[in-house]
Amino acid sequence: MRERPLIYNGLSLFNFIVAIAIPLQIALIFKHGPNEFNYILDKITFTNWIVMITCAMSSVAFYHAHKSLRFLIPLTMVSVFINNLIIARYGMDFSAETIFFSTIIFLAIQGSLFLAKESNLIRNQHMRWWLIPKRYPIHSKVFLIKGEEKILLGETYDISTTGLFLKYDAHFKEEHVPVLTTGEDLHIEVDIDEHAHIISDATVVRKSLAKGTYPAGIGMRFKDLSTKEYIKLNSALIMAH
Repeated sequence: MRERPLIYNGLSLFNFIVAIAIPLQIALIFKHGPNEFNYILDKITFTNWIVMITCAMSSVAFYHAHKSLRFLIPLTMVSVFINNLIIARYGMDFSAETIFFSTIIFLAIQGSLFLAKESNLIRNQHMRWWLIPKRYPIHSKVFLIKGEEKILLGETYDISTTGLFLKYDAHFKEEHVPVLTTGEDLHIEVDIDEHAHIISDATVVRKSLAKGTYPAGIGMRFKDLSTKEYIKLNSALIMAH
């Protein structure tokens, strides 16, 4: 599995450092020790808190390449700019030149993602390949549930905790392929073994022709899988493989 792009790791760490730098700077400037934490908190201003909170949130968002970065990045840039502007106007501990250059450096680093090709991940969340769960080559029967009726759709080629790929077979192709359309919601049961029967809503996400070792079939994504069913599914996949 490919790893998370380096730029997201780097910016996550950068924002974490900025978030903790403010109380550390206060401790160093006023020579407060670890046991004087309350004195440090008293000296953190409102704009300091905004910078710390938005950078902490951005650190987590960068780590997951989350779509919230679209507004968190501009928010942190504005927060730091205003905070540093206030420090330059009223502060006595840093020179105007130091504040100016530190602001420019922060804005350049924070906004660098928008110039990188990896920025498309925050617009296309499905492309975050490192978050794709492991697929297990397990052949399980899948049933379509309609009221009291259970209709056999066929067997899976593989299953993950987020969905499954259903192989085409003669019965499936003749009876169900023309009916199922991409984007359609279904209520299904997946029988992984005699003890694990997963019941969930699922969405048809694609129909695929055979490619390489992958057979022709249909991809489904589990929808609103309950915590109980998720735990049961995850445990069954691990035990069955």
